[in-house]
Amino acid sequence: MRAGRRPITPSMNGSQPQPERRQGQRVDLTSRLAGQIVTLDEPVVVEQLAQGGMTLATRIPLAPHVLHEFRIWDGDTPFFISGRVTSSRIQLSGDEVTYRTGVVFADPDDEARHAVLALMNTPPRARTR
Repeated sequence: MRAGRRPITPSMNGSQPQPERRQGQRVDLTSRLAGQIVTLDEPVVVEQLAQGGMTLATRIPLAPHVLHEFRIWDGDTPFFISGRVTSSRIQLSGDEVTYRTGVVFADPDDEARHAVLALMNTPPRARTR
């Protein structure tokens, strides 16, 4: 593969393969992290985490390309990180509606980067929430 090209992955619906957009390892969080969209005062659940972004479950849809500030808890100490919505899809389960939202981090500071890496490297049983 030439430099600057992304690997091709099969499409979920059987159409043409799509370029892989993720640039780093993603960790599925078996023990979900509580969070909040600070700008909307709305709770979220962090389901997946990577150095460059995260996947959230929310009760409300988030518009693409909008920048939000998030507060994420792992134990008693929250950290703040800003991110831009890259994708969103709806998931229905009976009467319950959940939005799965992809977020790419926007220039995280050193504290936020350190917190994300620490969470990615912490075994699920060691997490306090």
